[in-house]
Parts: sequence; structure tokens; C-alpha cells
Amino acid sequence: MKLIRYLCYLLFLIALITVIFIFTSANDQLVHVNFLFGEFDGRLSFILGMAFIFGFVIALVVLFLLYAVLKTKLVVARSRVQTLEKKVQKLEVALETLQLDAKEPKTTSLTATTKES
Repeated sequence: MKLIRYLCYLLFLIALITVIFIFTSANDQLVHVNFLFGEFDGRLSFILGMAFIFGFVIALVVLFLLYAVLKTKLVVARSRVQTLEKKVQKLEVALETLQLDAKEPKTTSLTATTKES
């Protein structure tokens, strides 16, 4: 199963590289880009490829953070379930002892009164 997963990742990576290559190979013009803190003169293919990769990396970081948050919530929920299961077991034992006490005849008070007479 893990082999299939790794093959899917490899296929996705190859498809990603192919898409980047297709978009960048058709755009060879020199362009001037103004950033917030500077400027850059370069080929449109390079800028397009870097923007695509940068966006992909940002998406991976966001997805990893969401995954980490959900994993943490899952751990907390599982620990809470375990504590609640322990409480349920204690309550079941207490209920069984109460039911056994209710089924036992109350002969202790009768035997005490018969011995006195």
C-alpha cells in the first residue's frame, strides 16, 4: 500500500514538473518586475516557474499546519475518550455493587432482633 502511495507522489511530482516546463518553455521574453523592496529583470519563464513553485510551497505549508492542528485535536479527543471510558467502567462497577446490595436479603436486623428475644 505504501508503494502505491509513493508511486502516486512520484507521478504527481512528475506531472508538476511537466506543467512547470510547459508553462515556462513558451515564455522567453525579458520582463521587469517591481517588488515591494526591489526590482528584478529576468525571463518570464523563470519568473513564472518561481511563482508556481512558491505558490505550491506555500500551499504545502498551510496544509501541513492544518494537518498538525487536526492531529493535535485528534490526540486530545482520544485521551478524553480514554478518561471517559475509565469513568464509565468505574460507574458500571459501582452500579453492579449497588444492584448486588439490593438483591441481598436484609437478614442482619432480623437476626439481631431474634437473638434479643
